[in-house]
Amino acid sequence: MEMLVSTEWLAGELGANDLRVVDATYFALDPAHDAQADYEAGHIPGAVYLDLANLKDENNPLPGMLPPAEKFASRMQSLG
Repeated sequence: MEMLVSTEWLAGELGANDLRVVDATYFALDPAHDAQADYEAGHIPGAVYLDLANLKDENNPLPGMLPPAEKFASRMQSLG
């Protein structure tokens, strides 16, 4: 599957057992922006929300770095 798909393709695939749509909206220039509130106000039907602000490597001094592979995999599995 392509990493980027058309809206037409997605509309035709929504509800498929092997598809998970993840809303990982993040406002890098405004980290205080409530992306989850935006998700709750409206999102692609069936999409799940991933809070990127809470999915980071707590031990890395650089902001926004991915967590260790085990933590990342666990979080992805929890989304389905």
